[in-house]
Amino acid sequence: MLWAVNVDHLAFLENYVVAKLRERVPNQNGSVVSRLPKWLKEARHRKEIIACIAQLRRSLVDAGPDVPVR
Repeated sequence: MLWAVNVDHLAFLENYVVAKLRERVPNQNGSVVSRLPKWLKEARHRKEIIACIAQLRRSLVDAGPDVPVR
């Protein structure tokens, strides 16, 4: 299941997924990225996740600005 709290959260997820280079500080568990699920971070799921993000974005446009992103 892929969900986002709001448009900014959806944009953050999209930017993370499409990034070619993901730099991180080792042994730190305090970042938002460190708490993302493993399947979201794996490159093999990239195309499917991008398609889901696009679908969520389209549903936002259709539903209006005050509807939660799910």
